[in-house]
Amino acid sequence: MRSFRPLFLGRKIDIKELQGNMEQLQMVPLRKHEREAIIQVFGLPPEKLGLLQNSNRATIVAADHHWTADVLRPRLERLRRVMQRELVPLFDDRIIIDFDTPVARDEEMQLATMKAASHAFTVNDWRKRAGMESAADGDVYVVPLNSEIVAQGSLKLHR
Repeated sequence: MRSFRPLFLGRKIDIKELQGNMEQLQMVPLRKHEREAIIQVFGLPPEKLGLLQNSNRATIVAADHHWTADVLRPRLERLRRVMQRELVPLFDDRIIIDFDTPVARDEEMQLATMKAASHAFTVNDWRKRAGMESAADGDVYVVPLNSEIVAQGSLKLHR
């Protein structure tokens, strides 16, 4: 009943401005504090949010590996375990819930391994690594001429 009616006060009132600019409200430090809290709570690497002040290529790659291996995969595994325990008995106990791991293979480590023992990989392995199609006669190993094939236990020492 009293809505939209004018309000009259019985005494004089003052209007005071309380911290009118954004610098005095300290919004930027508050946002940075909230961002740091989110990073800590969720285990999120700062590089995933685009915070690159103290980053280089190695830390960015490590951040991606940390995110997928140490944060994302355990959460997916926990979700898979709960679904396996709670949902599968409702349908068929023979069902096994699984997921593809989000952790990318370490390409640099694989290449370093292939370079260290190049004779352990076929020509087609090298072609696949280079993004080429397999060759018809590529299932062969390239062994250096200075290598000698020795059966286990028959190693001879040359003096």
